[in-house]
Amino acid sequence: MAVVQLNNKSLLLHLRPPAFPRLPRPFRCQPRQRTSPHPRRRHRRRVLGIQPGRALADLHLDYETVQPYPATLESSATEPAHYRAEKMKYAKRKENGKAVKDRATIHYNHRITVSDIPLEAYRYVVNGKSAIDWVMERQCVKIDKASGIGNDANDWAIQTMGNPKYPLELLLRIITVSLKTMEIADNLPRLDMQ
Repeated sequence: MAVVQLNNKSLLLHLRPPAFPRLPRPFRCQPRQRTSPHPRRRHRRRVLGIQPGRALADLHLDYETVQPYPATLESSATEPAHYRAEKMKYAKRKENGKAVKDRATIHYNHRITVSDIPLEAYRYVVNGKSAIDWVMERQCVKIDKASGIGNDANDWAIQTMGNPKYPLELLLRIITVSLKTMEIADNLPRLDMQ
């Protein structure tokens, strides 16, 4: 800025700074060079992760339409009320004189037992618990001690889904989802961290 006085009045003039000289060619910004000698190979590795991701998304978003796992069902259920789930429990077996959980068998209720569950299905863990454990915990009847309000998964199955067998079918479907998820995860390409 410059101050100029004309007839006892001062004017402020804004002056442009002088233009900078153009830099010689080597000092100009160059386009970024690729560091990998094989850019296509890196791209192919990135694309390999897309197919498993899509398969997992389809599997987890449409879990209610997945084919139920063909586990062995020992059942004396003859009517819809017999499919009521109060609290699912693991079977017990003796090991070294102690009773331990048999994770291959689940007592759905006193009429239905689901057996021949592959232990591989328990590898799929969500927030520290297997997906099967989450279903067993949530598909039951609970009453809050403080308020006395009941939460019955069977009511939801009948009223919303229109299917009293829904908790049992959900358990079998989650077994399938767990197995397929671990199959996809085991076949993911190796991640190279550089």
